[in-house]
Amino acid sequence: MIKFHLGNKGSGANGAGFERNGGDAIKSGRSVFFRSVLLILLILGITFLYPIEKIYLPLDIPSLGEVAPDDIISPFDFPIYKSPEELEHEKQVILANLKPVLKFDTLESGVVLREIRDWFERLENIQMTALSVEEKLAAIKASNPSLTQSTLNQLLIKKSYQQIKNTALAALDSLIAGGIVNDRNTLPLKNSALAIINYGDSSKTLMRESLPDTNTIRTQAMERAASLAGKNPDIAAAAAEIAAMFAKPNLVFDKQATEQNRITELANMPLTKGMVFSGEKIINAGERVSEFHRDVLVSLAKYRSQVNPGRGLWEILLPLLGRIFFVAFPIVFFYQYLYYFKKGVFASNGDLLLFGILFAGEVVLLHVIMSQSFLSPYLVPLAIASMLTTILFDEEIGVAMTTSLAMLVGVLSGFKLNLAFVTFIVGVVGCYSVRHVRQRHDFYRPMLYLCLTYGCSVYLIESLKLTPIAQLWPHVALAVTNGFISPILTIGLLPLFETAFGITTDITLLELSDLNRPLLKRLALEAPGTYHHSIMIGTLAEDAAETIEANSLLARVGSYYHDIGKMLKPEYFVENQLDAGNKHEKLTPTMSAIILEAHVKEGVELAVRNGLPKSIIEFITGHHGTGVMTYFYNKAKQEDDINADIDDFRYPGPNPRSKEVAIVMLADSVEAASRTLDDPKPARIKSLVHRIFLEKLDSGLLENSDLTLRDIVKIENSFVRVLTAFFHRRIKYPEKKEAVS
Repeated sequence: MIKFHLGNKGSGANGAGFERNGGDAIKSGRSVFFRSVLLILLILGITFLYPIEKIYLPLDIPSLGEVAPDDIISPFDFPIYKSPEELEHEKQVILANLKPVLKFDTLESGVVLREIRDWFERLENIQMTALSVEEKLAAIKASNPSLTQSTLNQLLIKKSYQQIKNTALAALDSLIAGGIVNDRNTLPLKNSALAIINYGDSSKTLMRESLPDTNTIRTQAMERAASLAGKNPDIAAAAAEIAAMFAKPNLVFDKQATEQNRITELANMPLTKGMVFSGEKIINAGERVSEFHRDVLVSLAKYRSQVNPGRGLWEILLPLLGRIFFVAFPIVFFYQYLYYFKKGVFASNGDLLLFGILFAGEVVLLHVIMSQSFLSPYLVPLAIASMLTTILFDEEIGVAMTTSLAMLVGVLSGFKLNLAFVTFIVGVVGCYSVRHVRQRHDFYRPMLYLCLTYGCSVYLIESLKLTPIAQLWPHVALAVTNGFISPILTIGLLPLFETAFGITTDITLLELSDLNRPLLKRLALEAPGTYHHSIMIGTLAEDAAETIEANSLLARVGSYYHDIGKMLKPEYFVENQLDAGNKHEKLTPTMSAIILEAHVKEGVELAVRNGLPKSIIEFITGHHGTGVMTYFYNKAKQEDDINADIDDFRYPGPNPRSKEVAIVMLADSVEAASRTLDDPKPARIKSLVHRIFLEKLDSGLLENSDLTLRDIVKIENSFVRVLTAFFHRRIKYPEKKEAVS
């Protein structure tokens, strides 16, 4: 098949195949760097999304609850590591039993003892005076107003005084030496029944309830005084009262020391719970895998990843490199497919980033669900990426994405065929069920197909695995639920991807094709000739696009908007002039060319202001390409054959870079020229269309459009057929003769 200087097919509305001249973009240094970084980050991110020990875990080990097909023997000595759940439980136990550390304040203790001695010295001075008993009582009372009367009386008895003094000093010294807290009920770490007292050079651990505090100091002082005073309760009571009055807290919470204890205890927490020796059998063939077996196998992989049990560096790196290779292969396969078969898409860094997001999103969902043992892997909505890719691009790319994703899922699930098979089957069905989606309610069809495909696939796979009925039907139910939810999620995500990456789907195109949209209604009112011209071009372009299997919807919608720039100066375009005369007759050819050229620029500005997507703007900029305004150029040469520069009469372009824009360019010229035919017979229409096509080919305007000679012939025949039908002759009916009276 002959092609005219092939361009590079890129992404567009559901199979639109926009041309982007991707060759230069593919080879540019910045694009190469971006693609390389994207691939490396994607591959390494997926590889290391899973814990490092899982990379070293043998790929063929059975899952929890499965039956081991073979004996598994330990290749070397290794410890059995506690599971994360076990470590977390032990950590919580340690934290719950963490004891608060109380710091003994030596300085405060000395101050308290000095204060009570000074007080007793003042009492002795009072007793040595010549004051009366009443005056001495008043003086002692003034020195410490809180003393009870019985204690005051005991202090005036010389025989009792010295015994009270000695007992109070000893009791207070005992209390201070042990330590006193302000309020033991307000100490941190209330879960612990114990507390540590740090005396500086030594420490001891006490029950929290036995710590003296300001609330219990009187009772504590009484116990000590009673043991010191012997059988004299009055002296014991007086001494206890005095000791309690002078006692002050000398134990303070030491936050730093407590935190250090916490760190030390957590650091000393044992991480293992046993040993497995070289040659020891881990599990027997035919034995069901238990939690303990799983812990042992994970410990083997973890130990293998952390140390070198008598092997070389290469043997340590090999499992890691192997896992990276198996993750990289499906991703590189997909991007290589784009490079060879969808160069326009591959040339777009935005599109490549979009695919990376789809890969990463599906893998993260797979990881989250499979990391929870109580969740079924059939809950992972793996069809979303396939459906989004098909709607945003085409079903070919969608199937390629599905194939790569199925391989990747197989690798990440431990080379288990069941999930990879379901991913592929459901993904392919998803691709083909959404390839003609043009309206929101069209998603009901893929919803039905996916529910049936998910349910049947899972049922067949689990039946082949001889899964018990009690476990099989829940899997099927979850799979059907997945099939129901996936299209709903796809609908929700679709506008986000369209907006973020500037991709126009058939759904958006159908919305833009509504002739009641404000911009098209304005075109109909302000430039009615241009409006009807655009509608006719839409009919021509849609039929031609269908004949060559291009995006007919995109071609039609692009036709509606391609000339919206004319509405700003409609009277300068012949289809809007009617009987008002041609305004260009009063203008120079150069000025006329400037006005005609401006409708492209003004059309782009209108499109941007009204939020039209780039795929539609390409019709505005490309429907004339870099073609020459031949009429005004020839007129300029007649007026001044020396200074007329052909580039002054050339549209800015660019030339069409997709089949759809090229079709609209041809339809625009053909429709306008066909209106000049005096006698539009089929032969004349065919001759006119063929001549215009040859002019476009000779001028090189179609070089980047990816149209083949076969396509051009089909388009030409389509135009002739539609125009012939439009200009067909009507039967001339004879006029009625009036009855002669």
